[in-house]
Amino acid sequence: IHKHASNVVERAVRCVPSAAERITTALLEAPARKHSALHEVATSKFGNYVVQRLLQVAPDEKLIEALCRGPKLLGFGKHIHTALNRMGFAGNRGPSPRRSATSE
Repeated sequence: IHKHASNVVERAVRCVPSAAERITTALLEAPARKHSALHEVATSKFGNYVVQRLLQVAPDEKLIEALCRGPKLLGFGKHIHTALNRMGFAGNRGPSPRRSATSE
């Protein structure tokens, strides 16, 4: 994925409400080669920013599940795991329990 193209896609996701849904659907439904399209984008140098923006702007259940249950994201995909952890999901293990701010 090209740097400037990822910037355009990020801007579209942020500014056009229907773009996030369309891009998420395209990533989830694209025919897989060696890895799924989502995996390829999530582990690319610039594509991982697009996936992070999708998680930030329009967190989709299917997208989160595909990222948590799919193959391990190495390299630049580590940024996606960090974003999922911030959202309360623990990598490939699914939802992690959140601590209550009022406990203790």
